[in-house]
Amino acid sequence: MAGGICAAVAVTVTWFVLTSLKKSWTRLAQAYRLSRPFPAEVYGFQSGQFGYLALNNCLTFGADRQGIYLQAWLLGWLIESLFVPWTDIQAVPGGALDRSKLHVRWWRGGFVEMNFARVQGISLKISAQLWERLNAKRTAA
Repeated sequence: MAGGICAAVAVTVTWFVLTSLKKSWTRLAQAYRLSRPFPAEVYGFQSGQFGYLALNNCLTFGADRQGIYLQAWLLGWLIESLFVPWTDIQAVPGGALDRSKLHVRWWRGGFVEMNFARVQGISLKISAQLWERLNAKRTAA
């Protein structure tokens, strides 16, 4: 009986997480659907966070002078890849993480919260180190 209850809870939580991610990502894809190939150099197995939903080691990022590319490789069958122009990204640096609310370890050097001009109410937090690597591509020759 306890095993059945645990399984039901696990299925419910998984469904909630995937539904929440799908809704946020769908809104982003409506504005930022990828229509070009990913750049040659990518940063795979990266982490990010939408609200309280942490996506650990399942994001792939790329960047060039035009913008940031983003895909979730584990959920590629569920969600589309994105391209967000630099002009649509507002990056807000963050400091120390309030660990009482979040349980992720990749914030050691701080984080950057990306807000998107065409999609209000959705932001993505990434490590400051990843942001620096992406932002360097913005000005690369």
